[in-house]
Amino acid sequence: MFAGKQAENAAEYLGKGSRVNVVGRLENNNYEDKDGEKVYGFTFTCEEIDYLDSKAESEARRQREQAAAAPEPSPNKAKGRKAMSA
Repeated sequence: MFAGKQAENAAEYLGKGSRVNVVGRLENNNYEDKDGEKVYGFTFTCEEIDYLDSKAESEARRQREQAAAAPEPSPNKAKGRKAMSA
């Protein structure tokens, strides 16, 4: 779990494939549900995050992601025109 400024920075600078080192606490959240079944869960609270990518690597990844998310231009179709043969 990220919070505050740490979450804002992660959202801005991290993307799929970003390399990070995370330090935090792992908490066990096991419980029994209303039917008596054991439910297993964990919560990780991030205390520190180190960005391992260089600024150039991060920027290159961001540009690739933006290019992949951009819609491809559709080819111009000539409407109402027929090809003429000689």
